[in-house]
Amino acid sequence: MSDGIQWMADLAYWDVPVVFAQSVGPDELARRLSVRPTDATGTALRPMTDRQAREVVWADAPRPGEDAAGVVRVGECAGWSFALEYGDGTALHQLRQVSRGLVEAVYLHPGIERLPAMFQWAKDGEAVCSFGIGEERIRQGSCPDVLVPDLIRGGVLRDGDDYARPDQEPHAERHRRTLGILEQRFGLALSRAHMESALLPAFAVRGAPDDGVLDEPQDAAAMCTWAEAQGYALGDGRIPAHIREAYRIAHRI
Repeated sequence: MSDGIQWMADLAYWDVPVVFAQSVGPDELARRLSVRPTDATGTALRPMTDRQAREVVWADAPRPGEDAAGVVRVGECAGWSFALEYGDGTALHQLRQVSRGLVEAVYLHPGIERLPAMFQWAKDGEAVCSFGIGEERIRQGSCPDVLVPDLIRGGVLRDGDDYARPDQEPHAERHRRTLGILEQRFGLALSRAHMESALLPAFAVRGAPDDGVLDEPQDAAAMCTWAEAQGYALGDGRIPAHIREAYRIAHRI
């Protein structure tokens, strides 16, 4: 089934990060998300649904392998392998490793607490481009402007620096618009059944930080405390990009 990825914007609460990879199978993707180089495929678990994977993580149940820190459910859709991350995910720190050897990898993180949803793209071991969904004019990577033409055609940006959408566009519409652009640009697809009800192969994985990977600090509470101490004005919504950037610089992240 190929449902694209725009439907993810309609979820009541999208909280499962997804990494897509071309030119490698699901088992190899799971292996690349594990730091144990001797593992053939990571540490295999029984096939799981979304609910079962959450139960394993929530219960902190024993998992094979002393270093297991998270669970991924893996599969294939529309020519891409995919991994759905639960618990201590690794792809945020491992995307360059995932993409080594001419592999293309795309990572979508739904955002947690007051941080925005994030897009990252890596290819052949290089971090190509990343941005927050809703913050597309603030881009990072070796080719940060490579998707600007797509974002302009899709009605997200007027040019590389200005938004084309209304200031008060609802978050769901904003997510759907950008996810639609990424869906078309990369040919990404993930059925809702894959995410929720399908019994998919599951693996216990653990990753290690890679200083070369584009990253967003994940401790929103600490960031808010620091920002308030520095005199930044914080509303009730997402923490703005300029405050996150100041936090990164101050903490050398």
